[in-house]
Amino acid sequence: EEISKGNFNNEINIKSNDELGYLGYSMDNMRKAIIQRDNRLKMMLAGIAHEIRNPLGGIEIFAGLLSEDLQGTSKEYVDKIIKEVRNLNDIVTQFLEYAKPTEPIKENVELLSIIDEICFILAPELQKRNVKFISDITDGNIKVFVDPKQIKSVFMNIIKNSIQAMSDGGEIKLKSDKTDNLIVITVSDNGLGISPENLEKIFDPFFTTKEKGAGLGLAIVKKLIEDNNGKIEVQSKIGEGTTFTIYLPEA
Repeated sequence: EEISKGNFNNEINIKSNDELGYLGYSMDNMRKAIIQRDNRLKMMLAGIAHEIRNPLGGIEIFAGLLSEDLQGTSKEYVDKIIKEVRNLNDIVTQFLEYAKPTEPIKENVELLSIIDEICFILAPELQKRNVKFISDITDGNIKVFVDPKQIKSVFMNIIKNSIQAMSDGGEIKLKSDKTDNLIVITVSDNGLGISPENLEKIFDPFFTTKEKGAGLGLAIVKKLIEDNNGKIEVQSKIGEGTTFTIYLPEA
């Protein structure tokens, strides 16, 4: 069951000399081979990302200097180059985050401070797309034991996805609850929704329905949440919207 979910970390150990034992032995060898292949792929991605990132910085700097001396259509073209370089740099950053994840440095974190910071950063985009953000997290006493930078990245990605799912305005609602020793946060939008066939693959690396992007955003989100001893679930209906449910350890 864990292998079907993409979790290859648990050893398959069936101690018997019959067909079942041989099947377990074969599956465990397959599991190890997949892990080795995945590690090689990640190393390759990291190497390519580093090689691309260095010249991108130079292109952006010199294009910016060129833009300062231009006007009219020529300036628009160069500014477009700068914008696309930044988009490409974001993709490279995702490659590096996926290929070389860092170990979380956990601490007690106020959820309110993370959400407030994200709202401040995304305020122009929310306004531009006529999206209303509603949060019931108004209490600084709601705390989680996580890496603050990683969990900020998680919510930034999810809320950005929700904004992009609404082409003509809408609402994003964020709610919190508590169960056992977990803080449960739901992020809901009333956007386009996701088809059932795409919903099954939404956390798969390199899967995307967008024209631009590497399809790593939600794969990274899932990995970061699991690294912080949490989990994420998603529900969606076409024409009604999408809800992400995130479980994080209470501080």
